[in-house]
Amino acid sequence: VSADREIDSVLDLLAPSDDGPLMMQVIEGVLRGSIFINLALMAFNLLPIAPLDGSKILHMFIPPRYEHEYEIFMERGPFVLLILIVLGMVVDLPILSGWVFMIMTPFLEIMNAVTSVIG
Repeated sequence: VSADREIDSVLDLLAPSDDGPLMMQVIEGVLRGSIFINLALMAFNLLPIAPLDGSKILHMFIPPRYEHEYEIFMERGPFVLLILIVLGMVVDLPILSGWVFMIMTPFLEIMNAVTSVIG
């Protein structure tokens, strides 16, 4: 993203540029798509619901007196995750996408700032 381009959303940070040869535009599009997919998978995996890794991170902060309740919640984790996915599709609640974009946005902004300084 060039320095003079207006950025309104996270997706603008991933928008391909129209500069340069076609082959470079294709390579740039593939790389931007790879960055998007990897950041989205990272953010999704940070959800604090079992069996995702975010549940293991959250577990470190659970006080010992709530350990039993947390374990019960973790046993129901896959069901909770399935409900969130279905709710997102059926009721059009952006719970998961909101989480993913909330996590992705700072990373993309940092990457954009670094590439603006370098390039």
